Amino acid sequence: MRDAGFVSIDRKNRASAIESIREAAAAVERGVSIWIAPEGTRSRSGELGTFKKGGFIMARDLGAPILPVCISGSRKVLPPDTLAVVRGQHVRVSFGAVISTADQTTEQLMDQVRAFFQANL
Repeated sequence: MRDAGFVSIDRKNRASAIESIREAAAAVERGVSIWIAPEGTRSRSGELGTFKKGGFIMARDLGAPILPVCISGSRKVLPPDTLAVVRGQHVRVSFGAVISTADQTTEQLMDQVRAFFQANL
C-alpha cells in the first residue's frame, strides 16, 4: 500500500495521525485523489461503526469534494485476520453522488456519507 502512495494513519499516536492528515492534504493540493476509510478500519461485525472526523475536516478545509463509495461483502470474501479468500462470496461496490464540501460543517458531511453507507450496506 505504501508503494501505491497510500498514506497510513497510526490511530494510536495522535501526533503521527495529524502529520499523516497533513501529508494527505498536501497530496490533495497536488491534485491527487485520496481514499479515506471513514470508520478508520474494516468493520469486523458488518455493522457501520463510528466515523472519524479527520478526513472530513481535511476535505472541508481544502474545499475538496467527497465521492462516497460503499464496499459491502468484503468481510465475507476476505475475513478479518486472514489472507484466505472465500470462494462463492461477492463484493458490491456502490458509488454515491459527489458531495460538495462548500458551506457545510464536518457533521453535515459525515451525516450525508453515513446516510449513503446505511442505504447501501
